[in-house]
Amino acid sequence: MDWRELMKQKWILTGAAFSLAAVLSGCSNIPVLNQLQNSQAQTQTDSMGETKEQTVPAQTTPTQTDAPVIENSTGEIDEARAKEIALAHAGVPETEADITKLKLDYEDGRQVYEIEWYANGAKYDYEIEVATGEVIKSGYEAKNSPDTGSGVTTDEETAKQTALARVSGATEKDIYEWKLDYDDNRPEYEGKIIYGDMEYEFTIDANTGEILEWDMDSVYD
Repeated sequence: MDWRELMKQKWILTGAAFSLAAVLSGCSNIPVLNQLQNSQAQTQTDSMGETKEQTVPAQTTPTQTDAPVIENSTGEIDEARAKEIALAHAGVPETEADITKLKLDYEDGRQVYEIEWYANGAKYDYEIEVATGEVIKSGYEAKNSPDTGSGVTTDEETAKQTALARVSGATEKDIYEWKLDYDDNRPEYEGKIIYGDMEYEFTIDANTGEILEWDMDSVYD
């Protein structure tokens, strides 16, 4: 073999060696390239996550307040309670009191119960405020009690029912005035009923239960 053939083979081997080296060098850089690509992708993902967190507003829980408690009780008292307050204030047992007047009225713009009774040879006058039960007036006068034994044979409840029977639909809560009085030593119940648009005033004989007087008028008169 001459020298020309030797040189030719040498160049062929040298080229093959360079080609192999280039291939091997490219393969060794693949993991590095993959790592760079993965790192860039993770960075983009993190950046998108941060952006998303910044653009989504935080949710807040609305504040709830307790509803105010409304008290429905007015504190108003009825006739029975007003009588109890007056008698207790005067120190008079109910069994010793002869109630002659108990009615609903107004005093200086306030709704009051006017109560009058006799006990132990004296006359008592009281005014009790309906809204609070406060004693706003009390009076005491020594005098002889009327002769309550002279013919009071019709009790108060029976007399009230006699009057209410004259006014269809009315009940005891519609009786605004009621008292026991005496006319020429004759016991009488005097009262007033207000029902609908009408006002009824009457007098009932406390001995016989008979209606002695009956007046009817419009409340607008």
